[in-house]
Amino acid sequence: HELSGMYNSAHGATLTAVWGSWARFVYKNRPDRFATFGSDLFNLPLTGNANQDALRAIEKTEEFFQLIDLPVNIKELVGTQSEEQIKELSYKCTFGETRTIGSFMKLGLKEIKEIYQLANAK
Repeated sequence: HELSGMYNSAHGATLTAVWGSWARFVYKNRPDRFATFGSDLFNLPLTGNANQDALRAIEKTEEFFQLIDLPVNIKELVGTQSEEQIKELSYKCTFGETRTIGSFMKLGLKEIKEIYQLANAK
């Protein structure tokens, strides 16, 4: 929501711009879920290596986003962000460090900032 508000961008595009970075940040918490996601959605074979299967599912998802002309990083969405912009987005996302977000993995200011940095660097 913060990216949409700051840059007046479509919510779906802002989601795809950070999804891959978020997924790479959290997948180790439950790689089996990402592996199953890839198998169910893209018919990717499960190799028995959940980490490898999870990363392949993340890659395939980003390939799909690109196929339908959606951004897969912040640079594609709005250009490179400054460290100050990333800090502001992270701060707003946590309502001034008063909450965490996420149910798959709880994310606080530090984690959110790292995800934005990953999405900005791609």
